[in-house]
Amino acid sequence: MQSNSIALFIAPKARTRNHDVEYPYRADSDLLYLTGENSENLALIISKDDGLRIYIPDRDPDLERWVGPGISPENLCDRLGLSVSENIFSMQNLFTDLPELLKAKTTLYCDLYKPSFWRDDLLEQLGKILANSRKGQLPPLNISHPSILINEMRLVKDEFELEIMRRAAAISAVAHTATMGYTRQFQDGIDEFSIRNFLENKFRQQGSYELAYPSIVAGGNNATILHYTRTDARVLPHDLILIDAGCEVAGYASDITRTFPAGGYFQPAQRDIYSLVLTAQKNAIAKACAGNSFLSIHDEAVRTLVQGLWDLGLMKSIYWKGESMQEAEKVSPAGIEEIIEKEYYKLFYMHSTSHFLGLDVHDTGNYFLNGKSRPLIHNMVLTIEPGLYFPREYDWLSDDFRGIGVRIEDDIVIRADSPEILTGLAKKEIHEIEEIASLS
Repeated sequence: MQSNSIALFIAPKARTRNHDVEYPYRADSDLLYLTGENSENLALIISKDDGLRIYIPDRDPDLERWVGPGISPENLCDRLGLSVSENIFSMQNLFTDLPELLKAKTTLYCDLYKPSFWRDDLLEQLGKILANSRKGQLPPLNISHPSILINEMRLVKDEFELEIMRRAAAISAVAHTATMGYTRQFQDGIDEFSIRNFLENKFRQQGSYELAYPSIVAGGNNATILHYTRTDARVLPHDLILIDAGCEVAGYASDITRTFPAGGYFQPAQRDIYSLVLTAQKNAIAKACAGNSFLSIHDEAVRTLVQGLWDLGLMKSIYWKGESMQEAEKVSPAGIEEIIEKEYYKLFYMHSTSHFLGLDVHDTGNYFLNGKSRPLIHNMVLTIEPGLYFPREYDWLSDDFRGIGVRIEDDIVIRADSPEILTGLAKKEIHEIEEIASLS
């Protein structure tokens, strides 16, 4: 923070689901990072010169009878090493205290860029200070988003955070592997929602009661839809099942994708595509070392996938629709360099290979610095998730490949030489997946 600066964080209110029913509350990730408190009734002020103030509601016995105890100032201070008398204040006084706290401050770090229940109140207080400008009082003239302060802090994890993420990853990995065996029991097929329910119950059985994001359970051609969430189709024994799901522990996300045959055994075309994606993922993981660029992971995955698609004969004649084209045209690339340069591979692989992971499943942090792909740093956590997708609508493809969607995703910690794979308990080798089927 700059001198004469102040940062303000106010927890958003719970979101209404419908009428008077609210969604389960999840704190703003920045505030959760700074306080560890998952509560909507909380504000945090950090001053470069004046220290830290936390505002919480006064006790309300009538409300507690309905919803339970509120924030305990003693527990909060014990966890953060603060003093109740010096650092804890009444939420009722937040906006009346602000004019005095903002005096002589030149910079305010605050998220004024999106609608919030408190924005008008804050602007009113800033206006009151401005009204006294003839007396030498001015509000902070520089207003910056707090992400400037926090994104880089959250990007590199400490050992406390990594232990939580290891726990979340292990719970999710065990659930994914168990689900592979579960689906094999249904010789006539199974509904996607039944698979989802089994998987998420495995999270809960291991002590995680929150999802990091809505689970994707997609069978057959649905696996070619990247963010498929309907989960209402029937999966047949010859289909592949793609599951992209992860639990949350203490606010920290896990993010795993596994693809496996519903019937337990890969058909030849499925095996070819799965083997290629797995090879691309392993090659990309090998690039995930401190000092390499973030983009080098994606570049390695793309090159491996393109070479494999070329060898399988799947990119020697394609139908391509460029941004300025009205209809797809038949294209016969000369080789893998042309495919990469003109991005023809995006017919089958249209997303990035990695994203940062932490309190948000797509965690904070810039992928580029000064116009260049940023170097990877020790204790960054990110995903590596190449995939290939062959929708049934690609009627120019061989029938053996149409309707196949494969993605394999692991969570990894950047190290100097080789990354730590947090999600290694989730089986992904072909022989491991088929062995699970034989034991079920």
